[in-house]
Amino acid sequence: MARPLQHDRDEALQQAVILFWRQGYFATSMKDIERALNMRPGSIYASFGSKEVLFTRALACYTQQQIAAYEALLIAHGDPFAATVDFLQQFGQPTPASIPSAVCFLVKSLLEVEGQQDDSLASQVRLHLAAMEAAFYRAFLPVLTEPQARQLAQWLQKEVIGIRIMASQLGDSPALARLVAESVKTLQRWPRSDS
Repeated sequence: MARPLQHDRDEALQQAVILFWRQGYFATSMKDIERALNMRPGSIYASFGSKEVLFTRALACYTQQQIAAYEALLIAHGDPFAATVDFLQQFGQPTPASIPSAVCFLVKSLLEVEGQQDDSLASQVRLHLAAMEAAFYRAFLPVLTEPQARQLAQWLQKEVIGIRIMASQLGDSPALARLVAESVKTLQRWPRSDS
């Protein structure tokens, strides 16, 4: 019996990701959450505690999915450069209808909550952005020196954030594809470790 409960909770969390990604944290009411998760208020509070906890768990769920997708590319390609090229090129593809926004959920959330008097939400978002950067770092550490891997991870984070923000302005356009192609070209020319 514990399995269906976990499945329902996982499904509810996935629905929360979609809802918060589409509407943002502050624009999402408890009524919106009830409808999206198909849960009554008592069940939501029993499962997640509060809107803020649900939001932070949605951020964690999204981050884990993004890291898992990137790690799957690493396994498939066997080379972090080839995998990361593939990862970047996905951002130049048309946004599937199932995706709530062309802007990354983490980036969109940070732009929304940054600068609020209570910094706890922004701190949570920054932690998840750091986790994504750490995934890039771990991927390149076997083939680059530690400083090179750190620098490349930071550069990739900057590129991904920039591309995802530009995607909201440019939509699925040749201009966005050019931005992605420029990032890919820079990555392909990235200096490799001599070791």
